[in-house]
Amino acid sequence: MVKFQKFRIGDLFTAESGDTDLKKVDIENNGVPVITSGVQNYGILGLTTKKAKVIPQNTITVDMFGNVYFRDFEYKMVTHARVFSLIPKQNITRSIGLYFQTCLSKYKSKFSYDNMCVFTKLENETIELPIDDAGKLDVEFIENYIRQLEADCLQQLEAYLIATGLDDYVLNDKDKDTLSLSQINITDEVRHSNNVVDEQLRFKEFKLASSYFKNGKEVKVSTDGIFNITPTKKKINANTISFGGRYPYVARGESQNGIRGYINFDENYLNPEKTISFGQDTATMFYQPKAYFTGDKIQVFSLNSKHGELNKKIATYLITAVRKALVNFAWGQSSFALEVISELNVMLPVDKYDRLNLNYMENYIRAIEKLTIKDVVEYKDKMIALTKKNI
Repeated sequence: MVKFQKFRIGDLFTAESGDTDLKKVDIENNGVPVITSGVQNYGILGLTTKKAKVIPQNTITVDMFGNVYFRDFEYKMVTHARVFSLIPKQNITRSIGLYFQTCLSKYKSKFSYDNMCVFTKLENETIELPIDDAGKLDVEFIENYIRQLEADCLQQLEAYLIATGLDDYVLNDKDKDTLSLSQINITDEVRHSNNVVDEQLRFKEFKLASSYFKNGKEVKVSTDGIFNITPTKKKINANTISFGGRYPYVARGESQNGIRGYINFDENYLNPEKTISFGQDTATMFYQPKAYFTGDKIQVFSLNSKHGELNKKIATYLITAVRKALVNFAWGQSSFALEVISELNVMLPVDKYDRLNLNYMENYIRAIEKLTIKDVVEYKDKMIALTKKNI
């Protein structure tokens, strides 16, 4: 029977931080990965060749929200987003690193924007680890445990892909046509030339907002604006409610579609389904297919009815386009004020009548999903074959 023992985190790890304030302008197409706070792309901001401290591989990063990731590669870190590295006091393998990651992640619920994680808050906490008869870390147990866990997950993935039909990733002619369309800015002179055919895709700038509310009054922005922005019906304090209910409770977090949990509350305060929740100080955006409650500093983005109806695929495209337009905005600053972002220009595809091309957006996301599924299926097949060979 496996024995477990509590270990103080500060006895297992030391902590290091970055020494250079790396930012998005420093990101290039090559160099060393840069780690920032958040769960998007596992906290990897991109690559850089800018001179900065390099943290060794087989270490663990923890950000201010308590997100924990094992890194089996060298990396650099931003300093403005409060992320630090846990450096093991003994060499660890990938399996042990992943095991540590899971153990440390249990403390994520303790941290938030109002109570940020730092090493001094973490070092005196404990994690339970398996030990051998000599009282040392049972490396063999951890290695076997992670190996079996990965094998089980791959088999479950295979069953899920088959059951949902997602194992079919072959691009049809429509998918290929969608991905091959040219992208011509509608403002270019070629837009008005005789060489432009209907099948070519054109792009046009749209204001982010058609309207928004300030001090309880509606402010008109543009009749062609993408979204009507409305405040959440009620800001519900998470500390005053109990989770375990029926309806999603959406906050400003970056994981689980922004859903912190499920609650029961007065249904008159539900925000409409098929809208996008926007965290106003974090710029987190998520499509919400069902009616939902929210916490503080959330705005509700409804697609301007002039353009059509929102669904998951169209929302995915629009969210990506808006995030791209927001790339030069500074996180957490007043730049996300509604009077500022409502005037933001977002480049989007249009049809030959200069109308927002929702049909293209939907087809494009469907084709991209197939390409992504193809990578997942091929990885799954390769790993299952390798697992069977090892067994």
